[in-house]
Amino acid sequence: MVLRPESIEKPDGLKMRFGYWMVQRKPGTVKVVTACLPESLGLNHPFHANGIQIEPELKPMVGMLTSESNGRGFCVGFGQSGAIRRNRGMETFNELAEYQTSPLFSDQERVALAYAEGATRKTISVATFKELRPHFDDREIVEITWLNVTQNYINLVNIPFEIESGHLCVIAKSKTRMEHDERIPAQNVQE
Repeated sequence: MVLRPESIEKPDGLKMRFGYWMVQRKPGTVKVVTACLPESLGLNHPFHANGIQIEPELKPMVGMLTSESNGRGFCVGFGQSGAIRRNRGMETFNELAEYQTSPLFSDQERVALAYAEGATRKTISVATFKELRPHFDDREIVEITWLNVTQNYINLVNIPFEIESGHLCVIAKSKTRMEHDERIPAQNVQE
């Protein structure tokens, strides 16, 4: 007897099939939450796409550090696969656990990541806010908080269903390679 809800392999209806197709284009796999509650898919997208004004490089760092702190392989893999699809270097993401000492991170990134890590562990001090102030205004602090909160929320949704990585980086690398190959003009391809 299966106790946990499972993903639907063959969705019914045009809307669900289209939704599956869209999800499989990006992360490469449809997880149980999306399969059973497709309305959850776009919950935060408009805000994340248009509302966040902090540096674009910082957004995935906050999300991935939060997911690493929570031990959520799927969310870490999802963040890494996004970086691969956008042709961002993986060095910073591979060094996230060492953000406090790694030369790959700026002071601004370090303090934002320390704040996100503290918020995840529920240990924010006055000193943390004093460190944030030279780098971020009120709105940016709230944005970092929102990114952290939504990532924690997504992590919490995945825990009961034991949703793990799903090899998202491998999928992203192969899709990126295929897209790159499609962009190479035929006359440039050597046989």
